Amino acid sequence: FVEQQRKVRLEGIARDGEDVSEIARRMGLSSFFYDVQLLPARTEKDKDTGMELVRFELEAKVRY
Repeated sequence: FVEQQRKVRLEGIARDGEDVSEIARRMGLSSFFYDVQLLPARTEKDKDTGMELVRFELEAKVRY
C-alpha cells in the first residue's frame, strides 16, 4: 500500500481473479475511495504450496 497526493496503489496476492474483483468492487463502494482502477494481473505458482495465485495491483483516489 502506497499513498501519494491522495492516490493509492495497492499490490497484493489473491487466490483467484474473483477475489481481486471483489476488493476492487468493495473499494469502489466505499466512501473513502473513488476512481478505482484494476491494473493488469498475472498468475503465478507459489513456490511453497504449488497453488496458482493472482498477483495484482490497483490504483484509486482517496477521500479523507
